[in-house]
Order: sequence, then C-alpha cells, then structure tokens
Amino acid sequence: MSISSPQSRADLKEYIKTKLGAPVLQINVSDEQMDIAIDDAFQWFYERQHFDAMERVYLSVKVSNSLYNFFQTGELENIEQSDTQPVYADGMVQTLTLVTPGTGYGPTTNTDGDMIATTTTGGTGEKLTVTPGTARTVDGGITNVALYNVGSGYTVGDQITLDGGNNDCVFQVTEITTSSPLYGTEEFKRQNNYLILPKDVVGVNRIIRPRAYAAGLAFGGVPFGALWAGTLFGAGQVGGSNFDLTSYYTMSQYLETLEWTIFPPVGYNFNKRSHRLFINSEDFGSSNVGDYLVMECDVKVSADMYDDIWNDLFLKRLSVAYTQLAWGRNLTKYSQVQLPGGISMNGDQIYNDAKTEISEIQERFALDYADPVLDIVG
Repeated sequence: MSISSPQSRADLKEYIKTKLGAPVLQINVSDEQMDIAIDDAFQWFYERQHFDAMERVYLSVKVSNSLYNFFQTGELENIEQSDTQPVYADGMVQTLTLVTPGTGYGPTTNTDGDMIATTTTGGTGEKLTVTPGTARTVDGGITNVALYNVGSGYTVGDQITLDGGNNDCVFQVTEITTSSPLYGTEEFKRQNNYLILPKDVVGVNRIIRPRAYAAGLAFGGVPFGALWAGTLFGAGQVGGSNFDLTSYYTMSQYLETLEWTIFPPVGYNFNKRSHRLFINSEDFGSSNVGDYLVMECDVKVSADMYDDIWNDLFLKRLSVAYTQLAWGRNLTKYSQVQLPGGISMNGDQIYNDAKTEISEIQERFALDYADPVLDIVG
C-alpha cells in the first residue's frame, strides 16, 4: 500500500511524518503525542458529522415486560423547599422522636404511588403535618416521618399523634426552632423514561411510531384507500373524469397532514455523552409489550472495520496539522538551538503555521466536508 493511502493507524503515522519532512527532518514528536493528534482529528471527524463519518441506520428494540416496567419506575429524591426564603415563628418543630409506632396505618400514598402528608393532633401548637416513610411494623405502625409543615407554637415534650390508622402512632417533639423553610421537603420522582443506546450512536433523527393501522387501517378501521375514494371520487369524480396530478398531490398532502395531526411524532431527546435516549411519553410512544421500538440513528463508521477511513482527506490533513502543532509546541521550549551546519529550528514558525492551518480547516469544514445544514429548505 502506498504511503499516501494509509490503511491503518501505523500507516497514518508514517504519512504524517513524511508530510512534515521525515526522513529529511527529525520530527520531534512522541508516539503518544501523535496518537492524541490523530484522536483529536477523529473527534472532529465524528462529532461534526463529516459526510463520510456517519451512516444512517435503523436500530430496533423489543419492548419486553421488564423494559416496559422499568420505563414506568423512577428514582425518588427528597428536596428541601424554599431553603433561601425561610419563614419565622416561635415553636416550629425541628425534630420528632418516635414514642410508639401505633397500629393499622396503611400505605399513605396517592394513586400515583407518591407519599402524601398526614395531619396531626395534640401538643401546644398547630398546623404540623408530616410525611410518613414507607416502612411499617407488623401491626401497621409508622416508624419514621419527614416534616412537611413544621407548624408553630409547639414546645419540647409535646406528644403528637398521627391521624389515620387507629390514631395511636405517637411522636414526641424533641427540638424546636424559630425559622424554617416555607414548608419542609418534597419528594421528586425522576422517571426512568430512557434507553441506553450503543456508544457509536451520535444522533437520533426520529422514532418511528408504531400504529395499530400499520396494515393500512386508520381512523377507526377505515383504510386510507377508502378514505381517498370516498373523499376524492365520492362527488361523481369516478373514472378519472375530473382527476389529474394536481388533485392527487393535493389530497396526498392533506392526508399526510391529517395523519401527522392525529398521530404526531414521538417526542424525545438524546445525549451522546450519557448515551441515553429519553422518550417524552409514559408508554414508549404508545408501544405495547411485544412491539418493536425503531429509531433512525446516525452511527459512526468504524475505522477498525473499514480501513479506507484512514485515507480520508480531511482526517489526514487535520492529523498532520495537529501533529505539527505538537511539534512546534515542543520546539518552543528550546530557543536558539543550533543544529550541525549552523541550522536552527524555528519552533515558533512551525507552531504558528499549524495554528493557521487548523483554523482554516475548521472554518472550511461546513462547506467542504459536512452535509449542508439547509439542504432541504427551499
């Protein structure tokens, strides 16, 4: 293979050295520095989506029971509310200590499974509410609570009874304060509405929405063909007497708009660093267990699999420039160094030339190496 057409990382390194003057000149760059320069060039190559760096592929995943159930779950986190805008009063409850767990208390949750505040009675104050924890004793007693509204007017030693159950769960006020957040804590649920995609995926263009009318049915079982015939030809336009290409195109656009309105695209967002595809839906975009979720993605072309990637013009040019930059930076550490024959190496010139070359390559990237951003706008 010609040195001008590298087919591997080792070939590209030899190409870079030759372009910079080897073997006539000694290139003062370590092998590790060349690896970094090549990797930096690859990062531009992939992340700026060079038109030869990406492939449009369709990834699919079957919605299993475990995946569907995971999608419905979430991570819970208690966040203190209004910690920078406290309210002030005497006898605000700061700490409660369990006296007796009581009996008969069931799960204090709403229909979404979130814990709700429980009112209290007893003590010298008022408006104290708490959020019981999920733990229960064998007899249905409550073992721990979090303060929701700290109330006011309480004193240390007050006995507080939690409403609900058999009204026999008792906590004691063991610490009070004169300032508190507007109200205590709120439990936030961070839904696990995401899939982790392969690491070579750099972008998701759309999620293909599964529909019950995939076999040609829509609008309650009426086929699109029947809708077409009833709408376009139902007014006596049978046999093509009043039918032309303009009518066909107009009706096609109408049906596409109607479909987009009734069955809008699945909302999503994708982060290529976390590799997580978040689907803005509670049910995988109306997918059921057993359905396939299909994603249209941009995927990196692997240089390990396709050797000709190493011969890409942009990749070679940027790799040479980055290596030259490292070379110039190395030489600037030594000034006025004389070589045999009275020759001196100008590290500053090598470094500045490399910076200019890199700037030019990056500025021209969108015009020379990437797909036009507005190529479908007319």
